[in-house]
Amino acid sequence: MNCKMNHKWIFRIFLILESIIYIRFLYLDISRNENYDLIAYIKYSGIVLCVIFQFLYYWKQKNDTIILRFAILGTAFADYFLVIAEDNTPGVLMFMIVQLLYMVRITNIDRTKENKIRVLSFRYIMILLNTSVISMILLYFKVYVDFLFMITCIYFQSLVVNVVCAVKITVKNKKVTSNRIFAIGMVLFLLCDINVGLFNLSQYMTLQDGIYLAIYNISSIAMWLFYLPSQVMISISESRDR
Repeated sequence: MNCKMNHKWIFRIFLILESIIYIRFLYLDISRNENYDLIAYIKYSGIVLCVIFQFLYYWKQKNDTIILRFAILGTAFADYFLVIAEDNTPGVLMFMIVQLLYMVRITNIDRTKENKIRVLSFRYIMILLNTSVISMILLYFKVYVDFLFMITCIYFQSLVVNVVCAVKITVKNKKVTSNRIFAIGMVLFLLCDINVGLFNLSQYMTLQDGIYLAIYNISSIAMWLFYLPSQVMISISESRDR
């Protein structure tokens, strides 16, 4: 009984703290506060809190829980490089690993797939082949392709595949609450990354000042508008079937 009560309080405190962090940085983003270091640390604290929640709340060592824990921990490392250290390559590389972990988790919970290793291998091989084809086409047209582009391409394809598979599993098993929450989290994750792409669009194509400013103003806020809720939803997804 005490254990269940403790878990309820951990869950409630986690959501309250995340809500405070969320409202705080959204206010700073919308008001165009120029203390970027402060905003970065506030945002990152929300991700660190997800990691702490994983270790305090999930004490049963189930396979799904272990994968989820490592994925959230990997997310924290990725965001450290991207948000705090501003080093894109290791950050994207960590996110690529995180999406691979989610792909393993999704394959494990998909009861319609019997040979899970074969399914997982096929999905990832197709992603690698697609990345190779895209890179060769761009190189043919003399477009610069570097390591960062290639891992970003692998990462984004993995995310899209994971979103599609997570939603399909939810549609097939509507009664499983954890799957539905996880799928919502993954969709929000994708919406965040779409805005990240829009935010960086000017690096790859010339935009009129008015169009660039409109895209920048919306995407700069929308990235974390979707991102922190996505990580919270993914973090709590296992808790809903307890």
